[in-house]
Amino acid sequence: MFKTAASLALGGLIVLSPALAQETDGPSEAKSELIAFLQSIRFKDATVGKVDGDEANLIVEGLSGHRTVGARDDVLDIGKLEIAGLDAGYRWTKATTLKVEKVRFSFGQQSLSADSMVGINFGILDIDSERPGLAFDNMNITNLTWTVAGSPFVSVSRLESKASKWYENYSIPAYLQFVCSAVIYPEFLARLDRYGVLPDPNRPVKVDVDGSVGFSTSVGSATIKTEVKTDRLGVHMIGGSFAGFDDQLLSAFFGLQDEALANNPAKKELLQKQLSGKRRGIALKTAHYEGSNLEFVQGVKERLAEKTGQSVEGVQRAIAGLAYSWLSSNASADKVKPIVDPLYTVVYQFLGTPHDLEIEAVPDKTATLGRLLPVAGAPSSDGKILDALNVRAKAE
Repeated sequence: MFKTAASLALGGLIVLSPALAQETDGPSEAKSELIAFLQSIRFKDATVGKVDGDEANLIVEGLSGHRTVGARDDVLDIGKLEIAGLDAGYRWTKATTLKVEKVRFSFGQQSLSADSMVGINFGILDIDSERPGLAFDNMNITNLTWTVAGSPFVSVSRLESKASKWYENYSIPAYLQFVCSAVIYPEFLARLDRYGVLPDPNRPVKVDVDGSVGFSTSVGSATIKTEVKTDRLGVHMIGGSFAGFDDQLLSAFFGLQDEALANNPAKKELLQKQLSGKRRGIALKTAHYEGSNLEFVQGVKERLAEKTGQSVEGVQRAIAGLAYSWLSSNASADKVKPIVDPLYTVVYQFLGTPHDLEIEAVPDKTATLGRLLPVAGAPSSDGKILDALNVRAKAE
């Protein structure tokens, strides 16, 4: 749902399919209309090598273009684009298969490239809006690479996803399942590791992800399940369920991403207020975390000991002390003994022999984001975050 670098790049790709025209008579018209469409979104020097096929099946080769967005330069290059089974009944925005080979999209200092992308039952949603979306039954991407200033940040050797029943106004599926294998490079790890405590920071981290996201039919609730396996940072399983999503919240969220708002500060301010007000009502229903093979935490303690000149045991006590301070400040006085003390015991035990850690929360019905987190414009609350979360934890 967030406008990340990946979504920016994918957005550069998905706009290509609708450009294949409103009821063209063949490849020649498809080529001219494709160029015209790219020019309409400011790729003024757009070029297409050639287009073959017929109205229902097209092969586009050698597509490229450049545009300037503010101070940022965008460059798009696609070796080959194959679209099969175009459905004229959907205004050429739905196809049986979309295949993209050798694609690269650069925006400023960032660049994303992939060897191939294949979409089954691929479609463009809300094509006439300023922010068209996409839908698919299956989407597979191979060798996706994200670089910044020429340095590799993340590479994904494979990304496979399945989805069903898309909410057209928001490009959100009722159910999305995904798996991927990736490598996170030191340049990206350094951005995450602000204090330089990650053991062996010059080694990449291999990651395998298997997860799913689901939304209710009314977009009123959501569930998340994700398992992340790494070669040296342990195995992590995260899950949770939320309630309180609605159309007004999503309309405000996606509306704020609309580039057309750039010259409409009044509407942008209104959407920001709507979003702030609605997201306060989102309720956390359940949350859980399970971690195993977390021995890297011992390496973190050793790195901190080197930086601070303390003993490893001293670092452990200091971290546990900070944890106790945070837990105490986020719980009412009468909750310290039943909630804070048991959690502190688990934290100290885990830091001593970091291997397995489990945390579970089943909040009471008052646990909305407006109460659990400081949200701009939210009324003050006398309650504390741990009072409502009902957290349980254990470590081995």
